Amino acid sequence: LLHSNAFAFTSPSNYYFHRLARHTQTKQRSSLPASQTTNDDNISISQNSAVLERLDLTEQIDRWLYLQDLLEGDAKGEDTNEILFSVIKSFLDYPPPRKFTDEEGENIILEDSHVETMENLVSIDGCSIQALKDPDCKAGELIVVNALEGLLPGEFENNDAYKSLWDMMEQLHGREAVGQSKASDGPNWDARCVVARVLIYFDFLQDGILEKPQYQ
Repeated sequence: LLHSNAFAFTSPSNYYFHRLARHTQTKQRSSLPASQTTNDDNISISQNSAVLERLDLTEQIDRWLYLQDLLEGDAKGEDTNEILFSVIKSFLDYPPPRKFTDEEGENIILEDSHVETMENLVSIDGCSIQALKDPDCKAGELIVVNALEGLLPGEFENNDAYKSLWDMMEQLHGREAVGQSKASDGPNWDARCVVARVLIYFDFLQDGILEKPQYQ
């Protein structure tokens, strides 16, 4: 299970992952409004989150099940690529401050390299990130998968966050199944696992796709 007080994040999504850690210890149903508005823009559901409506992923339990399907290779690659694009783009649209204090009172500075990678990923296609391909949700562009993996916490630079993401993989897919999938499906499993961890890291499971700034 995830324990938020154990983390000392250094990556750009530390705030979202910190919040995820407090909420994903259960699979309780948590609704996300199909339409949200902001006081500043007075706009309804954005293009980013339209994919959640189309795939009926506006509730947390449905996103949990989708991630399970993704790891099992049962999700559609193109749908997942679109979700991935929307999640990362929403973080770019509504980023936390470049420097802020997290809930542990630690000053966090976002890394320029991560933001640059995210901007490059969403600029390639303009509507999806080609990490996976159909049929069977196989590995897509290797350079894209590698770039996505670079956004995740490293085993040595941030071991607590690294282990917590793998704990989530085991909760979603099963401890033994993780090892079996890696052995039997090799690069395809690796790509799906990277995408699932990135989605979790950027708070897809808890919040879906951001519709408004998390900091005022």
